[in-house]
Amino acid sequence: MQVIVDYIHMLQRWQDEYAPQPGDDELHPLFVEGTLKQEYAWYLMSQLDDSLEHPYFYDLYHKEIEEYERRIKDDRLDSAHE
Repeated sequence: MQVIVDYIHMLQRWQDEYAPQPGDDELHPLFVEGTLKQEYAWYLMSQLDDSLEHPYFYDLYHKEIEEYERRIKDDRLDSAHE
């Protein structure tokens, strides 16, 4: 499912773009999200790899997929306004 791949790429980009720099007192929220949510997104990808055994993948994970779609859309809108 392309949305999961896109989400993982977005999280990785956030980790790179918002990585803490010397002198930063706080971590950027997008860096934190990129760090914390990447492992679960990879887990979903592994479930998708086994989707032949799991024909109800979307039924099981539709909330996560919809959230990923929303985050990607919001990120693209934010990038377009910069």
